[in-house]
Amino acid sequence: EGWRLDIDATACYAAAKSCADLTSADISRDSPWNTRVVTGLPPTPISAPGEASLEAALQPDDGDWMFYVRTDEGGVRGAHRFAATYEEHLENVQVCRELGYC
Repeated sequence: EGWRLDIDATACYAAAKSCADLTSADISRDSPWNTRVVTGLPPTPISAPGEASLEAALQPDDGDWMFYVRTDEGGVRGAHRFAATYEEHLENVQVCRELGYC
């Protein structure tokens, strides 16, 4: 649909850095792998999925989600919030910021 994916992991890959070391300059780096600046998918995979990711892709939960943000909420490493609308997503991003993850 001509959207940018805006996934930090692709910016980390493009910068060849850990996401913990990502800077605002890295987020705006011009690279075909940086989905913060290009639309669509990167030209190649940036990683290999784990078993849990493959299982989730094969048997996804029901929902109409279009957006997600990692929150590590409740001390759960890798916890995410999902949203069907951009407005809901912005609310989740605010939670992420309040928790110090965005």
